[in-house]
Amino acid sequence: MNYIKDGICYITFPDGKMTLVMDKFFPAPKYIIQKLFQKTIALNWKERQQITDEIIQWMEQKIEKLPDSLDFYANAFADVRTEMNELLPRIERMGRLVQEAKDYMSFLPRGQKKNVKPHLDERKAKLKELKENMSALRKDAKWCQSKFNEAKALEEKFKDNIELIERLTVDWW
Repeated sequence: MNYIKDGICYITFPDGKMTLVMDKFFPAPKYIIQKLFQKTIALNWKERQQITDEIIQWMEQKIEKLPDSLDFYANAFADVRTEMNELLPRIERMGRLVQEAKDYMSFLPRGQKKNVKPHLDERKAKLKELKENMSALRKDAKWCQSKFNEAKALEEKFKDNIELIERLTVDWW
C-alpha cells in the first residue's frame, strides 16, 4: 500500500488517522519528527516500517532534485557577476568623462558654458543609467546567492531529517 499520494502522507493508527502535507511538514525540527514517530507512526505496528521507508524515499527524491536548483542558481550568479565585471569599466570611464567635462567647464567663460552643458548632462544621464543597471545586477546577484544558500540549507535539513528518522526506527527493533 502506498501511504504517500500526490505529496500527502496518509497514516492510520488505532485512535484515528492523520494526513501530512509532505512539502509543508518536511524538513521539520528534530522535536517534531520525534513526536511524529514516537506518538503516531509507532502506534501503527503493522505498517510503520513501510510508512517510514516511504517518507525517507520521498525525502531522498527531494534531495535528488536539489542539485538542479543549485546548478541553476550557481550559473545564474556567475552570469550576473560576469555582467557586473563588464559593466564596471564602463561606469568608471563614464565617471571620468563626466569629471573631465566638469573640469573643462570650470575654465570656460560664462557665455560658453551653455554650449558644453547639454553634453555634460547627457554624460551624467548615461552614468546614472549605468549605475542603476549595476544596482539591479547587484540585487540579482544577492538573490541568486540567497536562493543557492536556501537550497543548500534545505538539502542539509533533509539529510538531517533522514538520519534522525533512521535513528528513531532502529530503536523500534
